[in-house]
Amino acid sequence: MAYYLSPGAKLILAALSGAGCEAYVVGGAVRNMTLGLPVEDWDIAAEAPPEKILELFPAAHLTGREFGTVTVPLGSEKYEVTPCRREEGYTDGRHPEKVAFGAGLEQDLARRDFTMNAVAYNGRALVDPFGGLADIRAGVIRCVGEPAARFEEDALRILRAYRFAAVLDFALEPETERAALALAPRLGCISAPRVRAELQKALLSAHPARLEPLVRTGALAPFGIPAGTRSLEVLDRVPGGMLLRWWALFCLTGAPVEEPCAALQFSADFERDLRRLGALFCKTAPACKSELKGFLRGGVPCSYGDIARTFALLDPRFGGQEELFAQLEESGEPYALSMLAVTGGDLFAAGLRGKRIGETLELLLTAVLRAPALNRHETLLSMAREMNALESR
Repeated sequence: MAYYLSPGAKLILAALSGAGCEAYVVGGAVRNMTLGLPVEDWDIAAEAPPEKILELFPAAHLTGREFGTVTVPLGSEKYEVTPCRREEGYTDGRHPEKVAFGAGLEQDLARRDFTMNAVAYNGRALVDPFGGLADIRAGVIRCVGEPAARFEEDALRILRAYRFAAVLDFALEPETERAALALAPRLGCISAPRVRAELQKALLSAHPARLEPLVRTGALAPFGIPAGTRSLEVLDRVPGGMLLRWWALFCLTGAPVEEPCAALQFSADFERDLRRLGALFCKTAPACKSELKGFLRGGVPCSYGDIARTFALLDPRFGGQEELFAQLEESGEPYALSMLAVTGGDLFAAGLRGKRIGETLELLLTAVLRAPALNRHETLLSMAREMNALESR
């Protein structure tokens, strides 16, 4: 496996080394290189205090005062350089009470969550005191040291473990998983936005079904997602949009949309779209092109092809909907207001005002659903003018 450094990382490591301070690229960058994946973030651990880092890089600024993190801008890229440190006392189950700089690299790696993130590289050598490289190659997520201690320090690590499992298609090492599930009630101390963000990254991955142990044990019940009885295996085959993946999770677990939306602080617009999917799913599946046009008349929050595929995965009565929708799309027949050959602006220009514009568009759509050939600009405009004239008499 080829390990490398970006030009910016090389410059920073060289500058620190020239000043007598050892520095290493750590964490996800080394993990991704081992897996042959692109490196998105170059995090650097330095055996140097924040003041020294700031002295070496005049354009840098302190962005994480609590942990001494310094952001170094280099061209269009930014690098985070953090002093090697020790941490003590996690009484809130999330943040250390005491941070001490001046630690060596191995001490810094020892405080990290998983062995796969406790590997460092400086362009010359890999430092792997906890067997992280072997775990990466084996596809295993294993805590550094005692799993229960790691999760008691920071409960967010429980969600991170399952997020990494989903994104990388890794498995949790048995002792790590036992501790994660046993301490899952501690997730209640994590803020809703952080929980939502971790779950969303897992749901948008190629293997969201890796969340199943966390769901099955009821660990997410405080966030409105009950244990449920259905397998989450089907999640891996749901089209990858955020809306459909969340909706499918709620559907599989029997979660009422309003409860997780409130607990996880979803936006009103996102909750509205989830409800629209639920309403469509409760309808009778269309049996022909004409019925499908009526089904879609009110609009859908995302591609109906993806919706149909998702619905069919969850309920066999929607089988064949994807093909039916493909036939409708190929026909070019309109089925929504946005597909009419006239707009509200056209009707306004023709003299219609207020709610009459919307009412007329709905009437025109009704006509076009039955007779697609009517969907021509002049034809619909003429019909609108005539209807408006009749209303005015």
